[in-house]
Amino acid sequence: MHDLVNPLWAALAPYAGWILAIVAGVLAGYLLLVGVAALVAVLHPDEAVRRDARAVLRLLLAFPRQVLALLRRSAQPPPRHGRRRR
Repeated sequence: MHDLVNPLWAALAPYAGWILAIVAGVLAGYLLLVGVAALVAVLHPDEAVRRDARAVLRLLLAFPRQVLALLRRSAQPPPRHGRRRR
């Protein structure tokens, strides 16, 4: 494992600042969208707009769970094919 990680880290180390800046920008944009959707869901005078904002907020809050589930599934070994024992 270390034989694979060390060259990868050595290749990516010069770009660590850019990688961190991109991750921070994506996270900040996501948090901004969640905050705006939450404010609209609570403070907008029109009920239809508040309902739509709540739906958008549910989608935005479900996104990290879906990404984590996808990452967990990709870390598991692939299923074995063939005949199943009974």
